[in-house]
Amino acid sequence: MKWITWCFCALFCLSLYSAEFTVSSYNCGGLPDHYDYIRGACMGKIFEERYSQQATLMKRFEKVQDIALTILFAKTTEERRAAKEKWETLKCSQFLAKIASENAAINKQWQEMIEQTVTPYNVRPIVIHDEDIKQQLLDHVRDITGQIKGPLTLDSLLYAARKKMAKKIFSHQVTHDIICLQEINYLDVDLFPEHYEVQFSNTNNGNGIAWNTNRFEFLETFDCPGRTVALLLRDRDTQGRLFVISAHLPGCNPFFRVGADADKGDQELQAILDIAKDVEAKVKVIAMDSNVTATHPRLKILKSANYTLDYKNYLYPTCPHVGVLLNTRIDWIAVGQDSHEPPSIANIPISGVGLNDFRTNISDHAPIAATISY
Repeated sequence: MKWITWCFCALFCLSLYSAEFTVSSYNCGGLPDHYDYIRGACMGKIFEERYSQQATLMKRFEKVQDIALTILFAKTTEERRAAKEKWETLKCSQFLAKIASENAAINKQWQEMIEQTVTPYNVRPIVIHDEDIKQQLLDHVRDITGQIKGPLTLDSLLYAARKKMAKKIFSHQVTHDIICLQEINYLDVDLFPEHYEVQFSNTNNGNGIAWNTNRFEFLETFDCPGRTVALLLRDRDTQGRLFVISAHLPGCNPFFRVGADADKGDQELQAILDIAKDVEAKVKVIAMDSNVTATHPRLKILKSANYTLDYKNYLYPTCPHVGVLLNTRIDWIAVGQDSHEPPSIANIPISGVGLNDFRTNISDHAPIAATISY
């Protein structure tokens, strides 16, 4: 009897989800003159010190983000209610106001440390004040490029080194069926394995989407606002249509809704969702650098449009926030739910590409990935 029940459940699950594929999202750090990559190296040393001194504080900050995400995307009323109670019990709003403000006293020493380590993002030429970090970077890029000797400078080697690192990443770590990319202005199609087709945008810093041609067939490109690429693909296994969006929304305060920058990003996301609404597809995927965390109201726009995120699995930080010196989660993969049997999404880990690790990562963002079943 138990065997019959198990078979019935298995057949029921198969009827719900007949296929699955993997998708990743990766902001490749395309700020001019390799600033994002250099900043990632500097952040690595600073965060190592902060997590050593304030481990409890950092752990609580991560918990606050997890609770906020559960409140927004929980599948049941009971789960959402429990998360809201936890939010109140742990006084998360008060804690967030204390730690997530750029003027907060608790962040002052770390802000001073970054100022003493590297010039701000809008200042050129870039100067690394920390001689130890500068030497480590130079040693690394010389090793990567094979230019061990000679008068070559860090600037002259960075472009070649990052491209070699990117080729390795797209050959071994970020190898998903669909790869959504942001800030790829220094990359090209030759860095991807032969079975991938890649489409890049022509916008500032650039976005792109790469897909495994053994699995997916290209159908159509769509015009979208801002730094966004949108494609319609056909799944060769199921013949189902997939609408895939790679978006990079304007930056703003990642924790609270403040100022015109937040309005611009919110409007851009809504415009993208409006385009997606009119596209006939079995699955709709938005992979993006949203520039906001789970506590920002921007993600509510996704929720209102019947998109969901995985709020349980592998919720690691994806980018350091310079103003408050916190590792934050601002990159997301969402899946549309316009059908009676909505697709499911589960985050999956990517190993070997560390946040704030210049030896394994070409960016100041960490790539994220998910399995989508439909």
